Amino acid sequence: MAEHQPSAPTHPIVLDMLPMAQTAPVVADPERIKQVVDTYLENALVSSPNDQPVMVRLRVEESMVHVSVHDEGAGIPDREQKCLWDRFYRGKGSAVQQELDLSLGLGFFLCKAFIEHHQGGVGVQSEPGHGTTFWFTLPLCAEEKP
Repeated sequence: MAEHQPSAPTHPIVLDMLPMAQTAPVVADPERIKQVVDTYLENALVSSPNDQPVMVRLRVEESMVHVSVHDEGAGIPDREQKCLWDRFYRGKGSAVQQELDLSLGLGFFLCKAFIEHHQGGVGVQSEPGHGTTFWFTLPLCAEEKP
C-alpha cells in the first residue's frame, strides 16, 4: 500500500487489518501475493474517484485468510464479471482500449493462477453504481486453523 500512495497522493488508501495481537500465518510466495495485491490496488485506484477511499481489508474467516480491496467506482456489469479472470480479457469501454495501453489483459488471469496455486480462491463483487470489491483467500497454516 505504501508503494501506491505516492502515485495517488490525494486518493486515500485505508487499511483495515486484524488486531495487532492476532496473526494470520500462511505459506505463500510473498512476491506473487504482492503482485495480486498490487493488481487489485492499481485497478481500484484507477476505477474510483480521487476523493473516495480505497479500502483494503484483511480478515480471518474459518480456516482462511480473506483479503479484499474495495473501491467506490462505477462498478462492473454482471456480464463482464464472468470474463474478468479469462486470459487476454479486456473490459469494454475501459482504459485498456486506448492505443497507449500496453496491457495484454493478463492481470486478473495471473492473479487467479497465483492464488489457486496457493490453494486459495479469488472473486469479485460489484454492482454498477456501487463500487467493486476484488478479493482472494489463502489457507491458514495447519497449526493456526481453528
